[in-house]
Amino acid sequence: MQSRVTLLTIDDAPPGMRSALEELQARFGELPPCVRAAANSPRALDGLLALSGSLGWGRIEEDLADRIAIAVAVVNDCTHLEDMHRCALRRNCEVSEDEIARARAGHSVNPRYDAALQFAVEIAHARGRVSDDSFRAIRSAGFTDEEIIEIISHVALQTFGNYLDLSLLPPRENGGRQNVKSAGA
Repeated sequence: MQSRVTLLTIDDAPPGMRSALEELQARFGELPPCVRAAANSPRALDGLLALSGSLGWGRIEEDLADRIAIAVAVVNDCTHLEDMHRCALRRNCEVSEDEIARARAGHSVNPRYDAALQFAVEIAHARGRVSDDSFRAIRSAGFTDEEIIEIISHVALQTFGNYLDLSLLPPRENGGRQNVKSAGA
């Protein structure tokens, strides 16, 4: 895989972060390129891993977090990370292809997950400016303030990873899309 910056390996990463990288590699089957790129900056890598690790201990279920990651990747047009989270969801949570397709569209057959995904998609599309109706809907689905903050945090985490991937991988490596209009277009 080509990148506009060096994609470090676990062995190249700061020693204190190697175990966290090994856990990510085990979860996804490979180390995500955005993480390998972030390893060039110990501060960026630390921030990415700290938020990811902290949310892993949060109230939002792993399978919902992966669905949020898929929905946000679709909004951001980040096919590589969408594919990684789809594989993780199938492998680790045994979620059906139909349910993964629903997640891509920001929906779920589970009403609670459906509300969370719609909320996450609106956050991503609106860059955080969500409507009062969305807050009423997420609260009506039974989400607490803590869980709402975690959903917003999951969107931010995935957006960071998506932006790293999209900025640093040439268009053919991130799904073949050109992300920026050429000058004068």
